[in-house]
Amino acid sequence: MALTVVMVMSAFAISAAAGQENGRERRNVPTQEIQHLDAEVRVIAGQPVLRYQTGEGYVMATGVSAKPSSMPETEIEAYWAEMLREAEAAVTPEQIAEAYKIKEETEQFLSNLSLEAFWEAYLAENPEISSKRMSKGELSELKREVKALLETITVANTMSPNSIATNTSSNPLFVYTRHFSGHDGVGVVGRAAIEASGASAQTDAANAFPNEPLRQDAYRHYLWNFRAVRNLAVSVTQSGRIRSTRVYTTNRELVTNILRRYPSLDVTAPTANQLATALNLRNNFFNLTFAQWDALFVGGGGGDDLMDLWNNEKGRQDGVTGPNTPLELFNNRWRANTVIRDTAPTDVTATRRLTIWVNSWYVPVR
Repeated sequence: MALTVVMVMSAFAISAAAGQENGRERRNVPTQEIQHLDAEVRVIAGQPVLRYQTGEGYVMATGVSAKPSSMPETEIEAYWAEMLREAEAAVTPEQIAEAYKIKEETEQFLSNLSLEAFWEAYLAENPEISSKRMSKGELSELKREVKALLETITVANTMSPNSIATNTSSNPLFVYTRHFSGHDGVGVVGRAAIEASGASAQTDAANAFPNEPLRQDAYRHYLWNFRAVRNLAVSVTQSGRIRSTRVYTTNRELVTNILRRYPSLDVTAPTANQLATALNLRNNFFNLTFAQWDALFVGGGGGDDLMDLWNNEKGRQDGVTGPNTPLELFNNRWRANTVIRDTAPTDVTATRRLTIWVNSWYVPVR
């Protein structure tokens, strides 16, 4: 995963080139750009140090700005309120039209769950299939995965809040996440496949750790992403699976954050204007200094969001590179403390918060 970090006066800021379509502004910064993979922030002699990879190996760079938000609670609430006013004022007719389009597309898709329509939608989202020379065995495997997804969606337990059925069309967590992810280019089949991976991960995490709620939650997010990047129903290509999974599960955490900070948006069947407003709020995440960004994750629930973003990333990494033994891999990480195990500041440390920010693990499209 390539990422551009720009050094500006001994501080690091994310370049617009890494995620411009998410709402970042391109800035002309006459500074050196450093390409690196999965930058890691460490604390050495009390100072944050950025460890990143170049063609010659790993480099350690000092001068990373790691100052978290120091605003008092009243100022943070005023900061959030001003962001909401700006997001509402910035809504355009084009955004309203897009919100209607994505919502109607999703509802129409879920109301017509025939295998033929499902397969046609999958082919439309994966044009690579028509251009690839696939064996009969490979094509049969694809069809089997798509059929299995359809059967998962149409299971009898449609009243579960985590079920992928038409009743989720009014659930704000689903509606906003689908809107954000549709805006970012993830199609209806891909979104449904990722949601199905999430539902199965929740069940299996509960069975694996029934008496350890924090470990269960960490494993649920890890397993969700691990499975989704391997699920052919998400995309026929690995790069497509990685991208779609990252977009959807990252957007899910940003939606959770936004709805917690703005209860007025946390309503059943949100309107097109609310969807557009929330998307503008989401895009604000990508234009902030570390201290400004960090202020969006203070207070109750902020540690949960960051814990989930971190564990999502680790699940995707292992899903791509590791064997298909997610519970074993997760337990190894749990013992090594390379997944976040608690929402407390002792686990969601300033160093880990900065690592999430530096690597853009909170950015859906990168």
